Amino acid sequence: MARGGARPGAGRKKKVIAPEYSGPHIENYATLTPFTYWLAVLRDPLAPPDWRLMASDKLAPYMHARVAPKQLEGGQGELLLEDQSSEKSVFSALPPPMRH
Repeated sequence: MARGGARPGAGRKKKVIAPEYSGPHIENYATLTPFTYWLAVLRDPLAPPDWRLMASDKLAPYMHARVAPKQLEGGQGELLLEDQSSEKSVFSALPPPMRH
């Protein structure tokens, strides 16, 4: 009775190397800006998830407006300061951190 030897499917599996991403396909490089490049990366379905995540981080300040400061209801143009607002912070209900 024979023992040992090579068996099909035995051993460590070969490492699969993914093809390297070289960037999005851009037709006109003459008018390329960083904004259009990252937008092309974000819209490219072949882009790896980490590239698309980085593109979304870089584009977020340009795609979404910032929140305007709150104003008084009288419309007098005075801005509310953070400590004067009637809304409480989520963290104000938490107990202070414990010291050991």
